[in-house]
Amino acid sequence: MTLRNIIRNPYIWMFIGFLLSYLVLGKWVGYLLFYLGVSLHGQTYNSYSQFRANEETLLIYLSFIINILRFVVILFIVYKTKWFTHRKLILKKKDFRYAIYAFFIKAFISIILGILASIPKIGVYFNSGSPNQDKVEHLIQNYIWVGILFSVIIAPLTEEFIFRKLLIGKLFKDKEYSGLIVSSVLFGSLHLMAGFTLPGLILYISLGFILGWLYIRNKRIETSIIAHMFNNFIGTVAVIFKP
Repeated sequence: MTLRNIIRNPYIWMFIGFLLSYLVLGKWVGYLLFYLGVSLHGQTYNSYSQFRANEETLLIYLSFIINILRFVVILFIVYKTKWFTHRKLILKKKDFRYAIYAFFIKAFISIILGILASIPKIGVYFNSGSPNQDKVEHLIQNYIWVGILFSVIIAPLTEEFIFRKLLIGKLFKDKEYSGLIVSSVLFGSLHLMAGFTLPGLILYISLGFILGWLYIRNKRIETSIIAHMFNNFIGTVAVIFKP
């Protein structure tokens, strides 16, 4: 692929746009609110760190709105452009069966990581969980409906479109298994923006690989969406009823 073709490739720019929105948009808007003096508590803050510490609710809802807007942009791209062939979503019984398989495979990997954590000298590298998971749990426990909508609906739909449909289905259309590896690594890496841990990286890359494999095997984005939603749903229920 020549440089000109790369520059003209809309799918590359879609992915770059997603990365920028994921990595910096929330921070930029947060800084803007700070400089404009926006506050739910009617307070004036001397630093952005102070603003973040005291305006958690405002920033949580800001993040949720940004995720909704990101999802709306995806819907616009799918239904108002010619870059994707949109069709009616079709759910099959096997989608739910695959979702259960995917969940138990991920659970098995978690058990293996737990065993490794108990082994001296090896366990030192596996003795912490995922900051991203901690962040999601905090969201669900303190802002339950926002947490449920984000974790079970918005995040799976958005991430499956980006990492499976866009990356594997479009950017790596002729090299699906190369796309599977790239999408899995990127999926895992972006989920560790809240903080890096080796167990978290392995677990999220593994989940990305499982979802990508389901997409390639079934040639339908519905399969990986259902599996992703089911995985997040079980995790959400576990957090809600956590003692």
